[in-house]
Amino acid sequence: MIILLECTHSIKKYIRNIYRYEIEVVCPCCGERMRKHTGYKRNVICKTKVYEIPVLRRRCRHCKKVYALLPSFIIPYERFANHIREYMGLWVREGVPIAHLPVRLTTENVSIVSLRTLYRWQAKIKGKVQNWMHRQRAIVAARYEEGEGLLPLYRQGMNSKQEQRLLLSLFFNQAGNLPRMGTLFSTLNLRLPYLEMW
Repeated sequence: MIILLECTHSIKKYIRNIYRYEIEVVCPCCGERMRKHTGYKRNVICKTKVYEIPVLRRRCRHCKKVYALLPSFIIPYERFANHIREYMGLWVREGVPIAHLPVRLTTENVSIVSLRTLYRWQAKIKGKVQNWMHRQRAIVAARYEEGEGLLPLYRQGMNSKQEQRLLLSLFFNQAGNLPRMGTLFSTLNLRLPYLEMW
């Protein structure tokens, strides 16, 4: 089982400092404090390099379950860092043909990302965005149904980019201060249930 560990640092800082931090984690099942339990290494592919990162594990004394503390810059069972998939989604949204993306995502240190992988990412991201937008619209509509609410914004011709920005700012409860580019997926994943991670 996996617990996402909020990681606001770069991957290099995570690798350098992860063993210095005393991370207190409580069991999601029973609420008991968990203790250290081995760990493992895994590869994370970034734009310029493939990093081998340590992943800590914790074990609950009470229910005997073991959890991996996965840093938020990756998602379970994926090799690429979140910011790579996020930039790919941004480029596709901006109209860059998906056939041009392997060149943009490849360097001399990182092998070519196959078109098949990019099409799979595109379908996954598109589905996640649509589901998330649908849920957020329902939440916003319920929250602002008194009086005119958000209807005037739509009547004025709010486009989809403006709507996404509005929904994101309401989701993070921040007016105009959204996560910086390249950290959006990581920040969203910390607030979403495990099966809904981007």
